[in-house]
Amino acid sequence: MDTEEFVSEYLERLGLAGAALPPTAATLAALQVAHVRCVPFENLDIMLGMPPSLVLEDLFQKMVVQRRGGFCYELNGLFAVLLERLGFDVQRLAGWVPSCQDAFDHIALRVSVPGAGECAGAGEDFLVDVGFRNGALAPLRFKAKVAQEDAKGLYRLRSCEEGLWLERQPALGAGATSGAEWLPCYRLRLQPHTLKDFAPRCRQFATDPAFPFLRRPSCSVETIAGQLYMNEAKLAAPGAPETEVADGRDFAKQLLRQFDAMPGKLALSRPATSADDAWEVADVVALEQHIAAEGTPLLELMNRAGAALAECVESLVATVAMADRVRAGAAAKRGAEALASCSSAPGVLVLAGTGNNGGDGWVAARLLGERGIPTTLVTPRPAEELRAEPARTAALEAHASDTFAVLCAPAEAALAAALAEAAVVVDAIFGTGFAAGEIREPYATWIRLANAACAHKPLVSADIPSALAVQADATVTMLRVKRTLRAPEATPLVGQLRLAPLDQ
Repeated sequence: MDTEEFVSEYLERLGLAGAALPPTAATLAALQVAHVRCVPFENLDIMLGMPPSLVLEDLFQKMVVQRRGGFCYELNGLFAVLLERLGFDVQRLAGWVPSCQDAFDHIALRVSVPGAGECAGAGEDFLVDVGFRNGALAPLRFKAKVAQEDAKGLYRLRSCEEGLWLERQPALGAGATSGAEWLPCYRLRLQPHTLKDFAPRCRQFATDPAFPFLRRPSCSVETIAGQLYMNEAKLAAPGAPETEVADGRDFAKQLLRQFDAMPGKLALSRPATSADDAWEVADVVALEQHIAAEGTPLLELMNRAGAALAECVESLVATVAMADRVRAGAAAKRGAEALASCSSAPGVLVLAGTGNNGGDGWVAARLLGERGIPTTLVTPRPAEELRAEPARTAALEAHASDTFAVLCAPAEAALAAALAEAAVVVDAIFGTGFAAGEIREPYATWIRLANAACAHKPLVSADIPSALAVQADATVTMLRVKRTLRAPEATPLVGQLRLAPLDQ
């Protein structure tokens, strides 16, 4: 992978785009702090039955392009390459926590800062770790017996037969005292390894139910105020009381809202970044017509748009099911009555308008149904009565597949019941062609009910939150990012903005 592109995109992921970053101790500290605040520690794909790959391109795709997190092998594995390409010397060290006995249970980095004393930290070694929840916020000097104060507490390295112990005092910052008990974090062997050496243990952690990473889903990230943490049952935000996660649907929604995380290995869309130019709607329409003139029919573009939308929804459905499966297991241990707190088999409700945005919804409903996901599409009129093309053709083809249910012009009570039952709701009502003004019926009622029903479940919009009145948790925009989506009034409504290029 090209070094310039790798470094540029990685730094943008860390919020450091364009920063001058010479290989100094100050740069190293800035990079580690940015990393633990931007890239979560999480095991979501492992819980979804997707063991991680330690191939560089796969790590980059997951954590930089898809803006996800990972666990120690992934996080420190990729971060080591960034540091090397910025001019640091990096050794990958094997370690293990007290509850484990294998030296490859953890990976941490010994990083040498080049130079000979011309600036603070030059010529010194540091312990760097962006893949340990209780680790230091900033790098630690690689010196034994020296207590080092960090924003997360006091840390020290202690010599032992195998190499070094990293220990931590539980009190934070200035509140820590020399009399507090030192708690073990992990042991380290000092001989360097390659990332490939960790691959067998990484796969074992990700596939063997005996290990903790397969017991419950979790996600955590550092913030200025402290650590934000969530599992399938609770959300713990710094400075606030713990809150209950209602069920798997709420878990999936909070992953998007709190961690900007869309689980799963997605190939048809990616989170939009500041590097993506914002286009006027007229220019996107012109591009669409140009693509069609070059030989890709508009119907094919609609099928691709629906596929990108369905891929995201399928990922969220799998996340809901996974979290509820874990909750059901925990509930079974407490007694059958507690099982009522887990939602039923996850299904999808698609709200489809009569235009081409609705056509994307029809395609997505067909694909979700073909993949065995219970799906219902709500439409104000039957497929054969639609007039816009290629939406009408896409709707007729989708309806003919007989893979999903259709709810045509439902009464308000029936729609409210369907929204309450769904695990994920898709907004494919209006696209960018919606003219500003009063939202007519039945769409005003649809939007009102959808917003109310999705307080604890994910809502995904196709292309744009309809009429900028829908409160989306994710928006899959097609072809190019529209300038409208970056307007101040749109930002709170968009959720995670994902781009499905369609023409690439």
